[in-house]
Parts: sequence; C-alpha cells; structure tokens
Amino acid sequence: KVTKVSTSPIFNSLDRLVKYNLGSVAQGSLLLTLCRIAITILEYLNWSTEWVKGDFVLVKYYKMCVGCLLQFLDTTLKFIQRYAYIMVAMTGDSFCDSGVTAFGLIWDNMGKVAVINTVGDFVLFLGKISVTLLVGSCCWMWIEFSPSYSAQYHPGPPTSTIPPVLLTCVLTSFIVRSFSHVSELAL
Repeated sequence: KVTKVSTSPIFNSLDRLVKYNLGSVAQGSLLLTLCRIAITILEYLNWSTEWVKGDFVLVKYYKMCVGCLLQFLDTTLKFIQRYAYIMVAMTGDSFCDSGVTAFGLIWDNMGKVAVINTVGDFVLFLGKISVTLLVGSCCWMWIEFSPSYSAQYHPGPPTSTIPPVLLTCVLTSFIVRSFSHVSELAL
C-alpha cells in the first residue's frame, strides 16, 4: 500500500496538537501551576510568620512538613508530567490517562528508568562540559595563534586571553544547556 508523505510535517503536527492534544497540554500545565501556587502561598505564610518564636513549635513543624510534602508533589508532578506528555503524543489519550499509563510503565520498570535517567544525565553532563571546553580551547587557540587577530586588534601579542575565553565558555555553557533540554526529552 502506498502512503502519501506529507509536504509539511511540522504544520501537520501543530494541527494535530491544536485539534486533539491542546486540552491535555493545558490540563498538565494547570496541575503543575496549582501545585506551585500552593507552594508559593505556603512560603509566603512561612515568611510572614517569622516573628513566631518558640511558643508555637507545633505550627512551625506542621508548616515544614506541609512544605516538604508540596515540594515532593511538585517534583513528582514534573517527573510524571514529562512522561505523560510523551504518552499523550504517542497515544493521543487524555493527560490523566496518559499520566496513569506513564506512572504504570515507570513503576513496572523502576530500575531501568533509574539507570537510564542516571546514565543519561551523566552523559548529557559530560557532553555539556566537553562542548564548553572544546569551544573554549578553540577560542584560546584562535586568540593565541592567529596572526590576523593580533595584527588587526593589537600591535603586539594579546595581553591576556583569559577574559575572552571565559566569556566564550560562559556563553557556550548557556547555549549548550538550552539545547540539551531537547536532548533530555529523548533520553
């Protein structure tokens, strides 16, 4: 059977997103936002009641426990949300159904998920460091050994190569970090 290849797959994907999956995206974002609002309110209450001294130790303990629970919920929701969105894209189910499916898959393969996430994070970290060091080394070699650089901007050899190399490394690390977020979804 011959299938027709789309001439614009990006626009077709955006069309499918708007028609079928936009509600799931909004629902997942709403859940995470509600959790973050609760954390922000609790942090404000904690900040506004700093004047309470040792008389209300139970209240402070309660606030710390609820804050820890909300932080755990936020972290768990972020983790599940990532895989739920992947399941939404794969199956087209709603966000909650995809979240339950993703949680079940993660629960059944917990060891594999932990190993893959750990190894994947380590490989991405090594990639970020190696790209930053490679670009920094190329910048240093260009400044140090290029006759056009020193003749064009300075009459003599460069006074210090540290500031431009450091600036290049910092900018490279920001760029690599932003591009690695896309690679993280694949791992």
